[in-house]
Amino acid sequence: MKQIFKLWMLLVPMALAITACTSNDDNPSDNPLNPTTDELADYTVLIYGTAGGDYDKVMDEMLDKLKAEMDKKVRVAIAYKYATKTEGFSGKYGKPGEVVFFELTSDTDLELMGEQGLELPDAPLYEPESLADAIDIVSEEMPARNFVFLLYGHGGGFNPAEDYPKDEIMSTPTRGVMYDDNLGNCSMNMYEFKQGIELSKRGHVDAIFFHNCVMGNLESLTEIQPCTDYLIASSHELSCDGETIIALIKALQQTDDFEKAACMMADNVYEEWAAGYNGVQKQNGDLKLLEAKSLAPINVLIKQLAERLMALYPTHKDDINQAIDATYRFNEMYILYDLADYARNLADKTGDVEMKRISADLDAAFQQAFIFNKTVNAVPEYSRDTYSLSVVFSCNSMMDGVRIGNWTYGQVYDYCTFSNQTGWGRWLATNEHLPADFPMNESLGL
Repeated sequence: MKQIFKLWMLLVPMALAITACTSNDDNPSDNPLNPTTDELADYTVLIYGTAGGDYDKVMDEMLDKLKAEMDKKVRVAIAYKYATKTEGFSGKYGKPGEVVFFELTSDTDLELMGEQGLELPDAPLYEPESLADAIDIVSEEMPARNFVFLLYGHGGGFNPAEDYPKDEIMSTPTRGVMYDDNLGNCSMNMYEFKQGIELSKRGHVDAIFFHNCVMGNLESLTEIQPCTDYLIASSHELSCDGETIIALIKALQQTDDFEKAACMMADNVYEEWAAGYNGVQKQNGDLKLLEAKSLAPINVLIKQLAERLMALYPTHKDDINQAIDATYRFNEMYILYDLADYARNLADKTGDVEMKRISADLDAAFQQAFIFNKTVNAVPEYSRDTYSLSVVFSCNSMMDGVRIGNWTYGQVYDYCTFSNQTGWGRWLATNEHLPADFPMNESLGL
């Protein structure tokens, strides 16, 4: 049975200053998503997630800091599941295994948030119906002119072994967009994330901030693109403790222009954000803002790239193999490579005039798409001056030989919108070479 969330406002009057309802469905004041009051906040921000372990501690510390920053211009809702004691619970306010769902205000008593919040220790935040319910309740009880969805927790980018339409292949939960360290790593994959937004009464949010690792990924972002106007994501593993979230909310309090606010966030928090990548375990990082619609012209060029690759492959196989060997990989755990870097390497190795044109056009398209593109290179010997978005890389033996349920790896990949728009799956099914640093060679017997 679908869980229905009830949002309790901590120390906030339940009566909202909105126009009284009548039975006339055509009256715009009857629609909670379109209230007419002049007292509307500029933004509602829903922070939604689950991760467990150290993330509980980070969440509680962030709540302490955010509480001091709350005002009437930006309303913040929290929907978060804490870890169980046996799975690394580190929370200060929430109880082990508890789901909390509440509005954060300057008056919120965080010690009581669990008592007045959602008391379902195994509430399925990873189910699209739960996501839709949360969006609807927040939209109705915390109305604002704009709605920002902030996904908090672990991420994995797109991986055909994890991101698939579960009902059509098999029922085993996978990692994908958001997964829980508890509940057997149950997760929400990118199809379910999109479905959750589409099931809500809004059907669309003004911006999505992926506070998750490696979500600056073409397959994932292309899938969710119809559901939002703006996207904030990183193609690398995140190494930050909520400072970007706090900075964004403070910036939204200063301007109702989301682009300006996001750029203020990126500038104001850069030093603190970059310091997280220069710790004991040094790593490179990035953070990007782009308009969702800017992915369309990029994908047109990627289609040209895939077609040119297949045309050149019979005569330039060695050059093309060398190009992927030299391409930047965003994380040692994932099969995600920098698309623009790959195109530049292809142009260099093949010397093909058309490939050079495509590479130059891709560089220009990415530069135009990124409203900001912050980088930190804590590992200079393995870094690039700038980073684009990641793309899955594979080969024909993997696409045809590895199975996900009753489907092949290639069939699962071709289900995604990105592959359908660009033909990237056809190129992967043609390619015979995996790069030397590919992380799955041994486990797949390739």
